[in-house]
Amino acid sequence: MTTPSSSPIMTLHQDKKISASGKLKIFLGMAAGVGKTYAMLREAKELKAQGIDVLAGIVETHQRKETLAQLAGLEILPSKVHPYKNKKIEEFDLDGALQRNPQVILVDELAHTNAPGCRNNKRYIDILELLHAGIDVYTAVNVQHIESRSHTVTEITQAPVRETVPDSFFDLADEIIVIDLPPEDLLLRLQNGLIYPSDRASLAQENFFQTGNLTALRELALRAAAERVDKDLRNYRMTHNIQEIWKSSHRLLVAVFASPYAENLIRSTRRLADTLNASWIGAYIDDNHPLSSEEKTLLAQNIALVQELGGEVLTSREEDTAEGLLRIARQNNVTEIVIGKSGRSWWNSFFSGGSLVNRLLRSAGDIDIYSISYQREDGKKNTRPLPETSPYTLPIHEMGIIAALGMSSWFVAGFLEPMVGYMSIGFLFLLVVCLSGLYLSRTSVFFMATLFAGIHDFFFIPPVYTFSIRRAEDFMMLSMFFLSAAIIGHVTHRLGTREKNLLAREALLISTYSLAKNLLAAKGVQEVIRVGVLYLEQAFPYQILVLYRYQDTEAYGGSWSLPFLSSNEKAVIDWVITQGQHAGKFTQTLSASDGYYIPLVGKSGILGLIGINSKTVTRIEAEQLITLENLSHQLSSALERELPLLSPLLQSP
Repeated sequence: MTTPSSSPIMTLHQDKKISASGKLKIFLGMAAGVGKTYAMLREAKELKAQGIDVLAGIVETHQRKETLAQLAGLEILPSKVHPYKNKKIEEFDLDGALQRNPQVILVDELAHTNAPGCRNNKRYIDILELLHAGIDVYTAVNVQHIESRSHTVTEITQAPVRETVPDSFFDLADEIIVIDLPPEDLLLRLQNGLIYPSDRASLAQENFFQTGNLTALRELALRAAAERVDKDLRNYRMTHNIQEIWKSSHRLLVAVFASPYAENLIRSTRRLADTLNASWIGAYIDDNHPLSSEEKTLLAQNIALVQELGGEVLTSREEDTAEGLLRIARQNNVTEIVIGKSGRSWWNSFFSGGSLVNRLLRSAGDIDIYSISYQREDGKKNTRPLPETSPYTLPIHEMGIIAALGMSSWFVAGFLEPMVGYMSIGFLFLLVVCLSGLYLSRTSVFFMATLFAGIHDFFFIPPVYTFSIRRAEDFMMLSMFFLSAAIIGHVTHRLGTREKNLLAREALLISTYSLAKNLLAAKGVQEVIRVGVLYLEQAFPYQILVLYRYQDTEAYGGSWSLPFLSSNEKAVIDWVITQGQHAGKFTQTLSASDGYYIPLVGKSGILGLIGINSKTVTRIEAEQLITLENLSHQLSSALERELPLLSPLLQSP
């Protein structure tokens, strides 16, 4: 006889607490008979032995001897009888449990659908009420009942899953215990009649309980646990500001540029992520370098491609692209960075501190760097690789400012020189170079230091109107001035740039926090949609549609009304919700559409979409695409939060 496993292979803790004071503990298994209820009861008895008030609210023993033995000695809450079609159905007595108010209550069969007449139609909603009442809840569920896994289980076993629990509820758990049992041991338990009676056991082994099915279900259960671990790990690293990379799993990052060659890098990263079974990120670093109209279009297309292929899009304002990529990588525990090979000449790379690839290799530490050859996805031959944007290019629009500062400084210096002497004039030039570092690029600062050194030498250091210097102290003074001006100007420029970037990040954080706060305060699907639409229409001057469609529930809002869309447009909307991918104008999928659509993807599945009427906009900037993507994540979370409380009678307005 094989005893059910009572030792979970892993215990997962959730740092993020829900508003309820009660704690939720879920015992997760791959199939019936692995020992979830057995393990839950054994732990409950240990709690009772410690003097904790434990109540068995409802426990499905299925008349299994080991399970019944564990139930003995625990206080059992009487079931509540509900008449239905000349039958009497026994259900969990929620009101009785709330009145009894134990410290810990056992509520088995998490995915159970309550009988008609119960206050809540699903048992997990009963558990929500218990949690909000401050009661700790222990419950058990099989992996096939998690909403996001149910479709996969149906494809594997060919058995429909009729009862599911939203992933949003699964995420509320403070602790998840995975009860693992090898398929061979589970089949042995089935054959010995420890799961079902002999007649049902034979039928189950011919259908659901096959070795291949059980192995696949076991992988799904372990993968669900691994995803939870990965999420908790990232939250822990962010909370404790851990910069070191922990290679517990693969996570890729690809640099996104305004280039036709970036498309190949993005697709290569997606293929590599599939091979490694890893998540991946597309990162765009805004280095304050102005982009042409063509470059903006390319950048927006590449960011949209990352979104279409299922990658996460992140952006950062950094003067140094390598520093920005590494900062994002360390914050997100990235293990590999994918970058294109450098197309810059050796002398350009030398004066700019090296190519992007070399700078990443020098500073990456324990992050692996994958360098891929540049190729165009359209098949066009082009032997010239993508030139990297040099941070030392002199911006054309700053040349006029440099000329004006040079002329005015020369004039003021000529006026002051008879009173203070030619040596003191250098301090005036040094002050101008330092102040200009707050507003001009570092190339302009270096150029100004060189220009002012030349003006000082030619017009003020004897002999004047020549570049020759006769006195050693004058040469030393001019050299020190040039070095001081270049270094201090460069440092001042970096401080000014970092201040601008910090202000931009602060503005984004304030805006994101404001939206999150308003979404958190919103109650009901329609209110969540209203808040999202209001934010979108304030941020973007476009016609907006936010559509919520989950199972039999539908709601929408926005200035772009759903009833007035064409049948073709509604077909695109149905495709986006079915496939969970970006589509429409500005993408490579259904680009003839009048709208650009972003799916709202939650743990429980596709919840709806955000739509933008492309007739009201000629182009969407890259920053706007990233903002829309971030908003879609917040909206998805807010909508999914409402799932346990949704009324099935809610209809389209």
